[in-house]
Amino acid sequence: MSWADREREITAQAETTREQITSPIAFVGLGPGAGRWLKEAGPAGATRIRAKMARAVELAVILGVAKVDEALGLAAAAGRFGDALLRGHLIWRVCGSR
Repeated sequence: MSWADREREITAQAETTREQITSPIAFVGLGPGAGRWLKEAGPAGATRIRAKMARAVELAVILGVAKVDEALGLAAAAGRFGDALLRGHLIWRVCGSR
């Protein structure tokens, strides 16, 4: 499969789940790490929580629920709620698993 084919497949998956992505229930359904992240993000003063939740669900569709849930749990434990930490951990997991 070429990179362009994979990119089209990922885009199609994201489009078919667009309604699910916007749901907080879909985010919490990722697992205990997501629940912990959401519980701690508000009191910590995190901004753009809904957008970050939607991005996490999108990443779960592409990379797998377990990896995203683990990254969210680690972010919550570290008190880090920025987009870059989640993406950085996921990149490390994906590259490290090969």
